[in-house]
Amino acid sequence: CVFSGQVPLRLLRLSLLASLYLSQNHFVSLETFVVRRLAKNLKMLRELHLDLVDMSSVSLRTLMNFSSSLTTLSLFNCELQGTLPVDIFRLPNLLTLTWTSNIELRGFFPLVNLTSPLRFLDLSYTNVSGELPKAIDNLKFLRNLGLHQFNSILMAQ
Repeated sequence: CVFSGQVPLRLLRLSLLASLYLSQNHFVSLETFVVRRLAKNLKMLRELHLDLVDMSSVSLRTLMNFSSSLTTLSLFNCELQGTLPVDIFRLPNLLTLTWTSNIELRGFFPLVNLTSPLRFLDLSYTNVSGELPKAIDNLKFLRNLGLHQFNSILMAQ
């Protein structure tokens, strides 16, 4: 669509919206207050695709405000900055999580002692690092794991 500027606040009125695809709009940006309001108002949202949307000013903690109905969160190359919010893996219905190509995203591999229905996880080309824990066995539904250019992976014994 080649939208530009801020995401229109009118979208926040669509309280029954189940899927929101704003990907590939290179000139769209989101700010923390908009993400917070998206999470608050769109309680039925199941799929959120924001690939290539500028989220460089978004506080990653606001992502934790999305409802438990969220199944897909795709944030490929969104210029995310800060520490990976480990609690994102506690969203009970999250099946797909893509954070690929957010090189300013840091933190530690978050799967220790977590059980999750995740089927697809991609942390490629981020600065998330650490030990790939043996506890990854808890992710019994995981089918795809992307860790290209992952920083300092060590396999736990």
